[in-house]
Amino acid sequence: MIGDAGCRVLLQVLGYVYPAYLCFKDVEGGGKPDKLKLWCKYWVIIAAFTAVQPIADMFLFFIPFYYSLKLAFACYLWANDLEGTKYVYEKYAKPYIHLYEPTVDSKISHVKQIVSDVVTSNASRVVRYVQGLLLKSLSQNMEGQGLRAETQGQAAPAAGYAKSDSFKSASSGSSFLRSFSVKDE
Repeated sequence: MIGDAGCRVLLQVLGYVYPAYLCFKDVEGGGKPDKLKLWCKYWVIIAAFTAVQPIADMFLFFIPFYYSLKLAFACYLWANDLEGTKYVYEKYAKPYIHLYEPTVDSKISHVKQIVSDVVTSNASRVVRYVQGLLLKSLSQNMEGQGLRAETQGQAAPAAGYAKSDSFKSASSGSSFLRSFSVKDE
């Protein structure tokens, strides 16, 4: 035989790469809706197979021809125009998925809400952090140009203002005067 390592490589090629290429040809070649539906069923079975595979490998690796049997199963699914997929999906996958569908849907909805909350919470933190970095950078840049705001937290005047020039606060609309000066170097 080709051995376990060879079967693993062939499983990748014949269980994933070649079927993906056949699926691509059907999708791009304007395949019939029934054939595309069969490809979806194939990938559902392969996803379940891939999810169970690491656990099964730990307990079943000692069975003679175990990896050859996995390879044969993957080929069986797409051989004969996906007849194996039809059988396995209708006989095993579909009833099992329907049994747990409501539970899975509720868990997925719950996880989506948690992820949404985490992303929203962390996004606002990231925005505040970036704003802080930008303000710090702007402040350091202004100090490097010789400008210093006398009122802490207020913006410095534009370049070209002379010593002790003042202006009215445009944002407050009041006549409160703020003074800015150029650093003596």
